[in-house]
Amino acid sequence: MAFSILNIAAELNQDRLGEDDDWLIATVGYMHGGAPLGYRPTDPSHGRYLIGTLVTDWMGIGGVTPVLCWSEERSQWEMVFGPVHGSPFGAIGLALMMAVSEKDGLAICSNCHKSYLPTRRPNPRRRNYCPTCGKLAAWRDAARAARAKRRVVDIESPARKRH
Repeated sequence: MAFSILNIAAELNQDRLGEDDDWLIATVGYMHGGAPLGYRPTDPSHGRYLIGTLVTDWMGIGGVTPVLCWSEERSQWEMVFGPVHGSPFGAIGLALMMAVSEKDGLAICSNCHKSYLPTRRPNPRRRNYCPTCGKLAAWRDAARAARAKRRVVDIESPARKRH
């Protein structure tokens, strides 16, 4: 079934519907042990909706849910989105989600704090920004950090005078 979902997703990502045989297998009813429904969407948009629903259902059955936890190592909140409390079936669902979306993982924007699918893996030691916030937020944060650094230098060296 996972193979059929991957086949369909690859086709949908090229704006094609995929093979009838794959759609026969990739149905929620079939995943729950029922007979294949034989349903095929008429357009890629509806196909994407169906595959998204199917992968989400797969992860739910497998017990994969986001978990918010504090990272002592990084001194920040992290959203762990994996089979922490799930099963191998859920881990496969998570892998399907990443493969279907053609992404390495989820990221949290350093500005708006919303999750997004990055185009490349963000560096965990640096701020990262979603496409909506983008470079403007990055420039604003960099300027704020530079001002803060200058204030610390000015406080630590009172003999230094500005002209």
